[in-house]
Amino acid sequence: GADAWGGLDLSSVEDLTALTFTIEWEGKTRTFVRVYLPQGALDRRLGKGDKTLESYVQTGHLQVTPGETVDYEYIKRDLRLALAYFNVTGIAFDRWNSNQLVNDMLGEGAPMVEFGQGFGSMSTPMKELMIRVLNQTIEYSNPVLYWCVANLVADTNPAGDIKPDKSKIKEKIDAAVSTIMALGIMILMPVKKRPKSIYAEGVI
Repeated sequence: GADAWGGLDLSSVEDLTALTFTIEWEGKTRTFVRVYLPQGALDRRLGKGDKTLESYVQTGHLQVTPGETVDYEYIKRDLRLALAYFNVTGIAFDRWNSNQLVNDMLGEGAPMVEFGQGFGSMSTPMKELMIRVLNQTIEYSNPVLYWCVANLVADTNPAGDIKPDKSKIKEKIDAAVSTIMALGIMILMPVKKRPKSIYAEGVI
């Protein structure tokens, strides 16, 4: 029943996809993170001798879906569970990577909210994540989030705004992006106010 805000980073169908929900609990921001990877993508990494993700699979922190592409039914299942468990105000998604999953969840009444990936949208929540990490007011239980945040590189514009710089990133950051988006929607939307769409570029 806790008030919650979500962020969904829908990457390419053969890559990591991440879903984060944040709640405020006992003075801290608590994160609930799910990360998904298709079996085919994992096999290709292992075939190259890259075992970075293997331990996350073994501990259950990385959800492997069968086949060569992410099975979105797994993600929709977890979205439905979260909507039943929390009082969800909004779930941010990038409109440029949106797909049938978003349309399906909108059809089920999920509060899906378009959220830009530029400086105007990402700077405030990315800085907020930094503040909460430094002040130790954000809690995480999924080590994939820690790994993704460690991989994060910031791009800065002349005004001092920041966003993830994907051109300089060598490893995955999806769980970090979904968490930044969840914080962004938490900042943008008060509890229970659920517009059909907010394209956040230029709003924050």
